[in-house]
Amino acid sequence: MHIEDVLELPSMPLAGPSYPKGPYRFVDREYMIISYETDAEIVREQLPEPLEPIDTPLKRVAIFGIQGLN
Repeated sequence: MHIEDVLELPSMPLAGPSYPKGPYRFVDREYMIISYETDAEIVREQLPEPLEPIDTPLKRVAIFGIQGLN
């Protein structure tokens, strides 16, 4: 298998993708994304080693309401 083959996969794992290849069409979709800066020390406490928070530790929360998926 070549990297091009892997990049063409719809999802992983290779032998049993978790969803089929698109295209997908979303209708009646609503969403709200909230971004805010948080305390780097709090983030540092939650991250496993060797990960470190970025210079400006941003958090993002996404709320989606999808009425239909064709």
